[in-house]
Amino acid sequence: MKKLLPILLLSLMSCGKDISLTKSSDEGFNSTQGGSASFLSAQEQRLVDLVNNHRSSIGKKPLIAHANASIEARDHSRYQANVKRGLTHWGFSARIDRIRAKQSEKVVKSGENVAYNYKDSNRAHTQFINSNGHRKNVEGDFTHIGIGNYTDNNGRIYYTQIFLKQP
Repeated sequence: MKKLLPILLLSLMSCGKDISLTKSSDEGFNSTQGGSASFLSAQEQRLVDLVNNHRSSIGKKPLIAHANASIEARDHSRYQANVKRGLTHWGFSARIDRIRAKQSEKVVKSGENVAYNYKDSNRAHTQFINSNGHRKNVEGDFTHIGIGNYTDNNGRIYYTQIFLKQP
């Protein structure tokens, strides 16, 4: 049985509306290395760039944008906005299993960060870096990243980052 880490509420801004969660587990990609990934929106690409700029600043290798992980991340952001209406890591293992199945390649480690109601990718990234658990995923021993954002009817932006390590 897979060991799941407890869901942690890691960041609550003073206004009480900007929140985020993180999750990690040790668990051929359709991906792109360097440059822009055509499967990402401009806002999603900006978040990939911010993550990789941070990783480079501490001597870590950049993460490769991963199309299937980005699809799963975008779907999860949409789910949180329209069904859950809040943050959750529910279904994390299933998201990773679907990524594995699509490419029939091994994922040896995975992690996920989620957040909502930050006005743009820069603010979301700053909060991820200022939170120990989120920063651990951003700086972690991963090779790929999937990013998915979704804006609800009230203008709140939901962010999901999926981190993968391929052997």
